[in-house]
Amino acid sequence: MPRTRFSATAAWRGIVLCLAMATITFAAGKGAFSGRPVQQNSAIYAPGVVVVRFAGGQHAGEGSAAPGNTALAAILQAQGIHHLQPVLPVEQQRRQSQAVPIANIYFAYFNHSAAPEQVAAALRRSPEVVYAEPKQIHQIAATPNDPLYLNQPFFNVVRARQAWDTVRGEQGNVVIAIVDGGTDIDHPDLAANLWRNPGEIANNGVDDDRNGFTDDVHGWNFANNSPDPTGLASTPSNADHGTHTAGIAAAVTNNNTGVAGMSWNARLMPICAGDPEADRYITFGFEGVLYAANNGADIISLSWGGYGNSAFEQDVIDYVTDLGVAVVAAAGNDNSAALHYPSAYRNVLAVANTTNDDLKYSASNYGTWVDVTAPGTGILSTISNGNYVNYSGTSMSCPLVAGLVALVRTQHPEWNGLQAAEQVRVTADDIDARNPSYAGLLGRGRINAERAVTASSPAVRLTSVSFTETDGDGVIEPGETVAVTVTLRNYLAPASNLSLTLSESDNYATVTTATTTLAGLGTLQQAVAPEPLRFTVANNAPSGHPIAFTLNIATAGYQDVDRFTLTVLPAAGAANINNVATTVTNIGRLGSLDPSDAGSGLGFRFRGGPSLLFEGSLIAGTGPTQISNAARGLIAGNQQLNDQDFTAAAGGDLRVSTPGNRTDQESIGIFEDRAANNPMNIRVTQETFAQKDAPNDDFILLHYSIENLNAEPLNNFHFGVFFDWDIDGGSFATNKTGHDAARRLGYAFDSGAGPKTFAGMSLVSAGNFNYTAIYNDPQARGFTGFALHDGFTDSEKWQAISGGVGLEAAGPADISFVIAAGPFAIPARGTITVGFALLAGENLSDLQSNADAAQELWRSLFATQVADPRDPGLPTAFGLAQSFPNPFPVRDERGANTTIAFQLPVAETVTLEIYDVLGQKVRTLVQDRRTAGFYRVTWDGRSAAGWLVQNGVYFYRLTAGSFVQTRKLVVMR
Repeated sequence: MPRTRFSATAAWRGIVLCLAMATITFAAGKGAFSGRPVQQNSAIYAPGVVVVRFAGGQHAGEGSAAPGNTALAAILQAQGIHHLQPVLPVEQQRRQSQAVPIANIYFAYFNHSAAPEQVAAALRRSPEVVYAEPKQIHQIAATPNDPLYLNQPFFNVVRARQAWDTVRGEQGNVVIAIVDGGTDIDHPDLAANLWRNPGEIANNGVDDDRNGFTDDVHGWNFANNSPDPTGLASTPSNADHGTHTAGIAAAVTNNNTGVAGMSWNARLMPICAGDPEADRYITFGFEGVLYAANNGADIISLSWGGYGNSAFEQDVIDYVTDLGVAVVAAAGNDNSAALHYPSAYRNVLAVANTTNDDLKYSASNYGTWVDVTAPGTGILSTISNGNYVNYSGTSMSCPLVAGLVALVRTQHPEWNGLQAAEQVRVTADDIDARNPSYAGLLGRGRINAERAVTASSPAVRLTSVSFTETDGDGVIEPGETVAVTVTLRNYLAPASNLSLTLSESDNYATVTTATTTLAGLGTLQQAVAPEPLRFTVANNAPSGHPIAFTLNIATAGYQDVDRFTLTVLPAAGAANINNVATTVTNIGRLGSLDPSDAGSGLGFRFRGGPSLLFEGSLIAGTGPTQISNAARGLIAGNQQLNDQDFTAAAGGDLRVSTPGNRTDQESIGIFEDRAANNPMNIRVTQETFAQKDAPNDDFILLHYSIENLNAEPLNNFHFGVFFDWDIDGGSFATNKTGHDAARRLGYAFDSGAGPKTFAGMSLVSAGNFNYTAIYNDPQARGFTGFALHDGFTDSEKWQAISGGVGLEAAGPADISFVIAAGPFAIPARGTITVGFALLAGENLSDLQSNADAAQELWRSLFATQVADPRDPGLPTAFGLAQSFPNPFPVRDERGANTTIAFQLPVAETVTLEIYDVLGQKVRTLVQDRRTAGFYRVTWDGRSAAGWLVQNGVYFYRLTAGSFVQTRKLVVMR
């Protein structure tokens, strides 16, 4: 309900569908599109259209694809977009909302075969675009008939008859919208309750009320763009499903005919949001939601959904609930706790299915995001052609709850939709005792209609969470103490002396300040808890670990629960101490976590300007059949796939330190190529170093230690970085790339109207310089070599990192380049070092000066690491490898050792020591003079006194002459 739902991922997943290859033709208002649905993993998207929210202002009218911003217009044109259609045109905005700028959201239509996600990704590059995403197709949530549950008295279970003694829908004018697969409006048990549009004259061919829909007397059919919301003969399951859900909520009651409806004669607004040809699909669900809200619906019932989280869909929910509409949705029928949408969206009443014995129905979804349950098993209701049938599923539970919300709105016309929905939620009967395996996962319980229309209770919900942590960098890290501030809103009866108690069941977190209080909250009042709640994070908490918290809210006669999740140390951080800023990760990407999501990183920025980078990714390999990388890959079914061969190593948490040990800001992350199809078995330690003062303020150094984890040498090894530069001059068609061989520098710039910035990367460590310019579009002028828009194969990646200097320059066009070092021979268990400088300048001369400064800083920091490492006989650089295994499981028995490897290019006096997190020395493992070579030392987890050390984080430090390197290991017992 009106809770704030926190999710561990901003990546969104799609729904599970079973008819993905059906050929369909779509018509959304006047913006038509056609073709086959586009399937990606478990999501299915409408072809030829994406949803775009612009940053500000109304960009285009109906039938236009030429916004006033010429740069944006060029991007739209480059993607073949021929039509922008507002999702809610001005003439349809009959009710005003301040929550969401709905006028800035458009359907963007294109008529070529590009994948919707590819088009959306291109649009997201524009600073004028808040988000761009494919348009999802959903699936109805009914399950097959179960004859064992025929004719069960579900009205008795929810005490509907007692509620009807207090209030009936016919006593008011509440409107329930059924946004579904179509409703038989001529059904004898529905027709008398049909909503009538008061401003429309039937069948005169005129849009009398000027709402954008002609002759919509009883609703609208988005499947065939007509005023008849009856389901289509071509999709009979949709038609029956929509008619069945309509009957549960609003069948004509007390008419000596057929069945009763839960709302006892509330008005029924039927909206067909199904698909014209693909049965069981809901293609226009959110267009239907907007229509319902803007034409007077008080409650919207949605008996469909899936597993795709959409910013556009959440915007629509926020918009309609701000208008005062209650949205009720089915939780889905996969016996899963996974977040199911739209039911899991913020401000939606999520409904699971129970039997008439208050047991969770076997197929019903469940989870902490569910709000209530209702009988949905063997429910008798209306179907097409005047018939009746029993169906089961959360599809049936949902309209039962929607009908009850309608009764509450009838009784309390002064309440908004969220208040009515909250009343239904807080008056539900707890059924956890009947379902011990699902305790806490079925919301407040099974709805109780009698209590919903007679009881008075507060309804206090969590609206936002903020936190501060030990070092104040906005990132929750292992070992930190976190202070959490909660904001709550009360939707119903006033509450006083509220007690708030925080708890968790997590191996990596401990609540230390569990309770705070709130003096009181009046109806619709919001307040911040005056004192923070606190928890500590374990020293060994892994990167990206989500901690789920429960907030218990209590006062006399009232108790409630809300939940939120906070995440430990995400896999990305900002390197932003000087004039250049980028996102660093521990999964082999630069600029962003996800190259198809502009919101997942900073890209690459110079002096506060716009991002100049679409994608930055590491590529490593020993040949065309052994490539490990995080760059874009093949194209499958018109969908660009991204390789993700690197995963965070144990103990490889990404950390950004300001200041660092040697420079003003440093970061470290460790990852391995375990996810590659043919892994080389390497561990990569990525470190960054940046200074804030001139002449070192226009670049970031990237120091890579690549460790060969094999017992055999790794030969012919190459290591590099791929950059797709988007220096926005409109459509990126005026970008150019070139190189400076003397400085081992690759660079890109815009020769047109884009920013006058030169961006690039130089190789600052020893090794052969490999560089190749790339035309992204094979049709580009001057095209030579391979291109990217037809996919980036492993063979092309190998050619790019190993081919010396290939194509020397490219453009003006949409361009990329690769810069790499190699070949190297990495000895068994050995380590090499590769260094780059990521830099920018106001012009080429400035960029070259910054490259020279970067080379000098590298030499001053890593003077012993510039020897050529191609000789496999002896190490060519000092190095300290990551211990293995790590984390290190200490045990009393023999064999519980971790191995630490290091290498010396020359003879030196060596000290290898273990320290705890307080900087106290635990043990000295090596203290003598060693000749050049490779060494391995084991540690059994014991201190100098012979005691086994405790759980936690430890550091081991190698000192060899002027070389000093420290690494982390984690001890587990």
